[in-house]
Amino acid sequence: MFYFSKILNFLYKKHCLLCKSKKENTFFCSECKKEIVFNSKKLLKEIDGIKIYSACNYSGNPLNLIRLLKFHNKKELAVEIAKISFDFLQSLDIDFSEFEIVPVPIHKKKKRERGFNQCELISFELSKLMNIPFNFNLIKKIRYTEPMYRLNYEQRLINLKDAFEVNKNEFNNKKILLIDDIVTTGSTLSEIIKE
Repeated sequence: MFYFSKILNFLYKKHCLLCKSKKENTFFCSECKKEIVFNSKKLLKEIDGIKIYSACNYSGNPLNLIRLLKFHNKKELAVEIAKISFDFLQSLDIDFSEFEIVPVPIHKKKKRERGFNQCELISFELSKLMNIPFNFNLIKKIRYTEPMYRLNYEQRLINLKDAFEVNKNEFNNKKILLIDDIVTTGSTLSEIIKE
């Protein structure tokens, strides 16, 4: 039995989903992690007095990780993205003990098509790392919208108008750490903040 399990471990050894290396028996190896360049602690932007930060630019390995998770069903990478987010958040001078994590929601039709909400997966893993609660019922996306990557800023705002709803019964009187996988113009966050 011992030899059989050794053979199985060898055959099904994890490999880095970016460089395909099997050296470390992991989905995201240390060599690929070294290529992640964190943004500085400075604000990405401020929307209605709410501070928006971004752990890293959406290029190189961060882009590859998110695309593999989001479009290629590599859900195991949510753990790695959460670790990257956690490392960045630890560098900020913020006490997160009074916060709860809220993922940016996707419409139920999109969730059915994809099978999951990548922001929920990342937020769930991040809540474990940060030891703070996770609330995926606070904000709902109630209107299906066009994909954002084709739209300019004004079109994005129109596309997202009245797309979100806050379930006040789910508000736990805590500060909110809102998690999105990609922030470009900030229109999604802006519409949620408005709600």
